[in-house]
Amino acid sequence: MKLDPTSTPIQDAARRAFVAALRRALRNLYDAIELRKSALLPLFGLTGPGGVTALRQILEDAIDGLKPGPGVSAQSDAWRTYRALCHRYVEQFDQASVATNLGLSVRQLRRQEQLALQTLADRLIERYHLTIAGDFGHTAQDDSAADARDEDDAEETAQQAAGIDQELRWAEQSFPSQPLAVDEIVRSALQTVKPMMDGAGVTAQCEIPAGLPRALGVGVSARQALLNLLIAATRSTAGGEVRITCGSNRSSIWVSIAPLALPGGLHDDILAVAERLAAIAGGHLEYGAQDEAGRSARLLLPAAEQLPVLAIDDNADSLRLFERYLAESRYQLIGARDPSQALALAEQTRPHAIVLDVMLPGIDGWELLGRLRENPATRDIPVLICTILPQEDLALTLGAAGFVRKPVSRERLLLALDRQARSEATTTG
Repeated sequence: MKLDPTSTPIQDAARRAFVAALRRALRNLYDAIELRKSALLPLFGLTGPGGVTALRQILEDAIDGLKPGPGVSAQSDAWRTYRALCHRYVEQFDQASVATNLGLSVRQLRRQEQLALQTLADRLIERYHLTIAGDFGHTAQDDSAADARDEDDAEETAQQAAGIDQELRWAEQSFPSQPLAVDEIVRSALQTVKPMMDGAGVTAQCEIPAGLPRALGVGVSARQALLNLLIAATRSTAGGEVRITCGSNRSSIWVSIAPLALPGGLHDDILAVAERLAAIAGGHLEYGAQDEAGRSARLLLPAAEQLPVLAIDDNADSLRLFERYLAESRYQLIGARDPSQALALAEQTRPHAIVLDVMLPGIDGWELLGRLRENPATRDIPVLICTILPQEDLALTLGAAGFVRKPVSRERLLLALDRQARSEATTTG
């Protein structure tokens, strides 16, 4: 008698027990010791010496039998079912990795996994003419073991999510913005993801116009955001084509990737990370309208521009060091050794920011800071106090926008200037 899950409560309980036993067997597919404990062995009549190997082959063949044929849409439920089972159990990836690969959140993957297991259970029952008695639940292992494993998976997923968040927070604080050659970043990301595309039978069509202007941002974060989008696009177009186009306008440089299937909405894990990375890079993501193929995702980064920075320091070596630090960045140094000329120079150049030493001849930095704050022409220019003295609280109290302790590194100086740039963009935007 085949199991009809709607016939009696006993049969319904037996079905749940069968699906639970199937899940546990798949989780231990390559662990002979654990698989030997499976309640599926006697159900399939595999009690002999080769039973474990035979059961493993049955389960692998059953999953392989769910693989959709040619012409079935890559976004179909059939493909999702097959991929969920194959990646999770045959390839033995953890839930977080499978969710990322499929472009799903972990919660969505769990629902998909449960539906896939039920589909696989029906296939096995029908193919092997299994009769699952009402007492199967008593012979199967306790469901609490599966629940414990689910809790372990949830904890592992939470730890990975916390790790990703910590890594992104660190990146947000550690990498300064710099002029970026977007065409080089796109080609590098494509080269990295090419083996995955080849394995999925996906081709890439890339259009990068000659003379693409430089963008401004954090290169490592921009590249990782593009990698996430390319992975999502590859998963969305198995056997198809991914289109990458680049362009620019007066304020932005952009990279568009399509098609992108978003089965669970715009905030699935892989895209949420891409959005966060885009923000850390100094840009943002936007999505096109849904069509038959999917959506497009566009990474936008601000166009690079030179911002003048006035550094006031009587030490010529310090000014030369700052000039070296700002080389190949978005900032152009204007150096001043004479503090008596600094106020007029600030009025003339209207710098993006002023880097001000405290220990100056004739007029010290604190007095000069007060004059800059009182002058209507300079009061809105951010001033970063840069000194060896531990006087950050005093600097902020007297109206400085920031404080950098000497000896200062290039990274710390650029990050301090970037914070002012972001603050100005937020205020004016």
